[in-house]
Amino acid sequence: MSNVRFLVFSLFAHLGGMCQSMLTSENFLLIYYIVMSLLGFSLIILDKRQAEKESWRISESALLITSLLGGGIGTIIGIALTRHRIQQIHFVIKILLTSLVTGAISYYLFSQQFVGKKLDWIHYLWILIPIFVYLTIHILSYCLRLYFFMQASRNMKRVRVVLPRTKEETSAEIIHFFDFLNNILLPTFSWQYYVFGARFFSWEIRMDQNGAKEIYLSAPSDLMDLIMKNLRTVYIHARFESVEDAVDERLPNQFRQLQFERHWSYSLRTIEVKDGKLEHKKNLADSLLQILDELEGEGGIQFILHPLSPDKQLDQQTRNRLSKIGGSIYDVEIRLFASNASLLQGMIATFGEVDVANNKIISEKLLRFKIREWFRNIWWSLVKLQAPSFLLGPKLRFASYQLALLLQFPTSNLRVRGISRFQHRRLPIPQGLPTGDEVNSPIAVTEEGVRVGLNDAMWGQNLLVVGTNGTGKTTTLGQHASHWLAREDEGALIISSQAHDLMNILQFVPDYKKVYIIDMDHPGEYGINFLANDEHPAEMMIEDFISIFDPPFAGKIKNMDFLQQALLGLRKVREVSPSWKKAVPAIDLRHIKEVLSNEKYRLHLIQALPKDSPIRRFWIERIQLMRNPRYYVTNIAPIINVFDRLLTVDRVAKTLCHPRTIHLKKALLEEKAVVAFQCGRWDYGIDVSEFAGNMLITLLYHSILHQRELEPEDRVNINLILDDAGGYATRVMMMLMVRAWKINVKAALAVHSWFDLPEGMRIFLNIVFPNKMIFRSHHQEDAEHWSNWLDLLDADDFLHFKHHYACLWLKADSEQKDPFIVRALYEQEKARWGKFHFDRSWPKTEQPVKLNPILLPNLGDIDESNMYSPPLKK
Repeated sequence: MSNVRFLVFSLFAHLGGMCQSMLTSENFLLIYYIVMSLLGFSLIILDKRQAEKESWRISESALLITSLLGGGIGTIIGIALTRHRIQQIHFVIKILLTSLVTGAISYYLFSQQFVGKKLDWIHYLWILIPIFVYLTIHILSYCLRLYFFMQASRNMKRVRVVLPRTKEETSAEIIHFFDFLNNILLPTFSWQYYVFGARFFSWEIRMDQNGAKEIYLSAPSDLMDLIMKNLRTVYIHARFESVEDAVDERLPNQFRQLQFERHWSYSLRTIEVKDGKLEHKKNLADSLLQILDELEGEGGIQFILHPLSPDKQLDQQTRNRLSKIGGSIYDVEIRLFASNASLLQGMIATFGEVDVANNKIISEKLLRFKIREWFRNIWWSLVKLQAPSFLLGPKLRFASYQLALLLQFPTSNLRVRGISRFQHRRLPIPQGLPTGDEVNSPIAVTEEGVRVGLNDAMWGQNLLVVGTNGTGKTTTLGQHASHWLAREDEGALIISSQAHDLMNILQFVPDYKKVYIIDMDHPGEYGINFLANDEHPAEMMIEDFISIFDPPFAGKIKNMDFLQQALLGLRKVREVSPSWKKAVPAIDLRHIKEVLSNEKYRLHLIQALPKDSPIRRFWIERIQLMRNPRYYVTNIAPIINVFDRLLTVDRVAKTLCHPRTIHLKKALLEEKAVVAFQCGRWDYGIDVSEFAGNMLITLLYHSILHQRELEPEDRVNINLILDDAGGYATRVMMMLMVRAWKINVKAALAVHSWFDLPEGMRIFLNIVFPNKMIFRSHHQEDAEHWSNWLDLLDADDFLHFKHHYACLWLKADSEQKDPFIVRALYEQEKARWGKFHFDRSWPKTEQPVKLNPILLPNLGDIDESNMYSPPLKK
């Protein structure tokens, strides 16, 4: 409304100026532009003072209108003198553009053909052109957004909420969820909002004629998985099932939309958060479901959430002093529809009881309702599409912390008919499995309190844990490994993709064990560059080196021969040339990249290679090919891009190319220590994380392979603990597990999904990992896979496990036992070493790691005349 009042005031100023007919055109326009420039300057000064007081602010639209009406010069001078809004580049550009438009019009009006003449009505009409331009831009923006809204509404994904029977506290994390939702619904750049608009989110309750009640969520299909993943951290026990259609096609007899009784800003208030829980008097979802249960008929409630533009959100947050947490602002449409008037009135009355400070939610005004009645078919189509209605409905403006109170799932105390809740079944413990004191280190407990796990006879077998974040898989991994980690005569290698998950495992390592921690976020004393191992045969090194790139980068590199020959060439020249040995004290990824990307470096390499060697022949044959731009782009550039992906981030490069590689043979076999590696899956990307993990597993394989030649009593047991191990399923991993019984390796792996593993690796792991613990599945494909394997459970069981509950499937006495349901166990007396290792071993800051420089050996000038491919002997 402030913009409208300002526009009306400006129009009256124009009319007042037009009444001064005795003024000549140049005097009138001169006075007009002086007055508007003073007004623009004054508004900037006033806005600056209000910002310093953290009080109400002048909107950006008002300042832009002032500039369009001729106040651009004063506005620009005000910005320059006060340095106010100078960092808002988009605003400064808008002011400059509007000033240029106004200047062009002024130049026209000051042209010689009007000087000294009275202005008639057609000339005054020119002054209104900026207003016309302003309105045209807004109408065009509105039409574009409407078009893209309708396109987006055709690509919505719906899920049905299946409520748990377990009690869940209302966590304050729901506030962060709505802030997160605001961020992903908004476009990347502010200007895109005025062209494409923002995405939208739907939350609704439905009751059919049989009394069945369901809660549906709808969002753009490309965002729904991300939204569900975030929402699961708030409602840990809830399940979400995809559905085709959540709204009946029939037009309801009764329908209405709701609005605030007063302006929305009256309802802003802070909420109380105590011990991480929201304090509220009544759950709105409970109240709505109760009224639906008490009254007969069909009905529904639909909330459509649409974020405000970033500029408006920032302006409203400043005006109302909203916190950044919980301060995201949405336009919300609340739509009610029912088969009879009594049910509709009951829902309206329920909303009237909602505690919104100093404000009430009421039914829309009569005029708005009559307009909706005229366009009821259009409105109903928008309801079915879960799309906002620009002109057909009032909007309530809510901040995130208000939505956190309004849009909550029903509580477990709610007792109404027609709501589906899930509960897992109970299965007995099979005969022959160790329980109680027979178990060395229990990993789970049944609902009857019986502890289960593996005994000494089963301990040589491997364990596979399947489950997403928050289900308890990482804790189970640590609990299971605690028996290994406590042994003084065994070493262990732990790889995790996140720091807190790694600490969840390290808390089971006693203080008497030596621990090495390599954190890719904080490069320290050691790295994981296995290429520096000159003792390993070059031919085996090549195979293992290539396998590291698969699966992370296999799809991006078409020809692995260049990687093989680059490494073979570097190994060979370091053997035959002391100058190269000095220039390259240890091979790392940067040297491989240098061979491929630097022609001078490559020519020096060719010159130093033995003349009759196949490696030299390979590179000579490709000198001219690599100079061909098309060949280079097709074969070499993708490899360079992969190396840039690995080496661009300084911390990653220092870990992968560290001049001092950790001596795993000494650490694991001699010191019997624990080596822990954090590979930063979410910081650097899944592909980089998997590549780093594969490199360390390859280094482990090279370090302990010699144990197969030792007598069994002389071998040292090595325990391999991999969290998020889906990306580590390489050839080296397979060779490690194939020879595990010869080199004394026991493994415990955790994966998010069974289908994170390559198909061939699934068959292999199913054989070498007979013991499995399967937590709740978040994907139908996973659930159906396990239900096909296990006759006693169906897909719904795997989809609806409670938090920390899982299916345990063990092998004992050479027999695969029946599965049964357990709860993951966490023994706090064993897991008490986390703080100790964090204080003593965890790198807190990035240490100054200096990589070996890339040097070119001094071999004299390059003689390319000898670099040709001699004919093959017959």
